[in-house]
Amino acid sequence: MFIFGSHASLQAHEGHDHGVEESAATETLMVSRTETHNERFELLLKFIPTEPGDSLEMVLYVCDYKTNVPMHVEALSLVNVGMNGQAFIISENDKGIYRIKTIMPEEKAYDFSIAFQLDGQSYTMDLRAVDFAHHHLGAAAPHEHTTIWMYVGAFGLLLLGLLLGRFTAMRKYNRGTAVLAVLLSIPLMHVSDASAHEGHDTAPTKVTAMPGNHFELAKESQFLMQVYTQIAGESAYQDGRKLYGTIIPSSGGQSHVMLPQHGRITQLNVTPGQRVAQGAVLAVIERSVDPANEMLMSAERNRLKEEAKRLQLEVERLRNVGDIVSKKEMEMAESAYSIAKSNLDLYQTSGRYMSIQSPIAGIVSPFTYQVGDLVNGGTDLFTITNINKVYVETQAFEKDVQMIAQASRFLAQCADGNHSTESIRLLSLGSEFNSANQSQKVLFEVDNATGDFKIGEFVNVWTYSSDEKPVLAVPNSAITELEGRPVVFVKHSAEQLELRYVALGRNNGQTTVLENGLKLGERYVTEGAYQCKLVHLNQ
Repeated sequence: MFIFGSHASLQAHEGHDHGVEESAATETLMVSRTETHNERFELLLKFIPTEPGDSLEMVLYVCDYKTNVPMHVEALSLVNVGMNGQAFIISENDKGIYRIKTIMPEEKAYDFSIAFQLDGQSYTMDLRAVDFAHHHLGAAAPHEHTTIWMYVGAFGLLLLGLLLGRFTAMRKYNRGTAVLAVLLSIPLMHVSDASAHEGHDTAPTKVTAMPGNHFELAKESQFLMQVYTQIAGESAYQDGRKLYGTIIPSSGGQSHVMLPQHGRITQLNVTPGQRVAQGAVLAVIERSVDPANEMLMSAERNRLKEEAKRLQLEVERLRNVGDIVSKKEMEMAESAYSIAKSNLDLYQTSGRYMSIQSPIAGIVSPFTYQVGDLVNGGTDLFTITNINKVYVETQAFEKDVQMIAQASRFLAQCADGNHSTESIRLLSLGSEFNSANQSQKVLFEVDNATGDFKIGEFVNVWTYSSDEKPVLAVPNSAITELEGRPVVFVKHSAEQLELRYVALGRNNGQTTVLENGLKLGERYVTEGAYQCKLVHLNQ
């Protein structure tokens, strides 16, 4: 078996010459890269050397060292310290990307001095040992037969091992011998691989391969994918507790517009989804007048008068004892009185036609009525919802109530994390238990002027303690998963990154404490971690 494996290795190299006889067409020039950085800037110069005296185009990347954000600088200039008089034509291709045209100098290393301005301040940075020499990467085409024969030999070894194992089993020899024969055939596949490359000389290994989880991500790709970084350090961390809740209308935030008596719709002034002002005419109704309806109208009118009067007295009473009344209770009383007064106004209408007005400002919910429809009295014609201010109804258990009451701030976040706000206030901790799960209802008020949160939407409410502890924590956007394990990406140099497995600690909804896997002072990716994972898997 070993002879067979060695033969495959010899066949892979038979007639192959590793010397200078390889065609220049099968070689690729290496990209020359030189980088430097200080506490604020990171510079990377890339180009492919040409023949001395020929035109040469280089690319300079300028970004923030800590964040990797591309930077626009002014008055950019280059000086070749070792070659006086070398001219450079510089143009900005995109933010942080500068094209530099010059004449290819001699094939050796030079020192460059780069000067630029930013925000009215001048900066100078040095690029040491910029290599203008030609380096070649051997192409894979001349060695394709090596790879083919390596796999042929490996398959033959495996097949021979299986046949030998079967043979020894049939001959009733020791079963351990058969198993050993099969196992011995597997390592010889690697022997064939190593033999096929013995004595082969290629370009420097730092370009063709990187150890472990290190990989390369071109600077232009980083800018395009908005890969941003941060320097790992200890910062104040607030413990958080997550509550699950649902968006509901606020007090006076939703009104059902009811038709006071039978009638026919003669005019519709609104459409579903339309935003209307308070008092806006939604529709015009032609009343169906008959003695029975008139009696019902009169009875309902009297009832609404009594209800509006009662609610008005309640509002006045609460205002007189405002020092001991909660804000929520006062708002609910005023809202009930406003709606009752609007309903009474509908029944005060006389004549054949009556206008249906919106009691509050808001958005018209979907409806199915159209002009000409006959509608029974007491039917809800429209629902108006004002979501500029909404409530979040959550459930909390006894162990969480004290932390909620003492929390320094809150964060409302939609279930998928697409939008969030810190404009949220605690209204009440609840005074009764849910008999099903022994939880309490906790009510929050959210300023929702942007309309991001919708009625019925599931949200998470994070409560943060007032105690701040210095720990190594990273934004949740910096963490992704690979094969079910959490990872972050560490940036070692301008284009060299590393996939790093980490152990997660506490999570407060915005940041996560790292128990190990990341060291203080290392640069890690905070935005674009998922894109980095795709690049790593592809490479």
